[in-house]
Amino acid sequence: MQALEQRLALAQQRQDRWIEYRCIVFLMMSEYERGNAERVVEHASTLTAIGIEMGETDVPFARVLRVLATMRDVSDKSLLAYAMNQAAMRLLELGERATARQISCEALAAARDSSRREFYCPHPNPPPLRKGGGRGR
Repeated sequence: MQALEQRLALAQQRQDRWIEYRCIVFLMMSEYERGNAERVVEHASTLTAIGIEMGETDVPFARVLRVLATMRDVSDKSLLAYAMNQAAMRLLELGERATARQISCEALAAARDSSRREFYCPHPNPPPLRKGGGRGR
């Protein structure tokens, strides 16, 4: 992570917004994986600001991880599982397969921890799994 932070500092020094954006994405993912919600929220705010500077009207990835990071402490884990499933499906649509897989695994863990033992599927008839674990369309 130190190398990534050094790369971020260099990108900021050179005012290379695209590299800065990508570094923050990876830092945010790392902090999310570590369970550091406070840092995820900080990175999400920075990422959104940079995205807007670069002409984006929204940075959904930052929004999703910010919400998921802050939801980890909700008492009703079935709600967390539902939200994570929704996020994973959207990330799949955006082509973010690795992140979608991580979030869907967390959704399953939250569903298993749920006192209601419910598992939410965002689509009533999800497409079948393809060989290799992806969903067909």
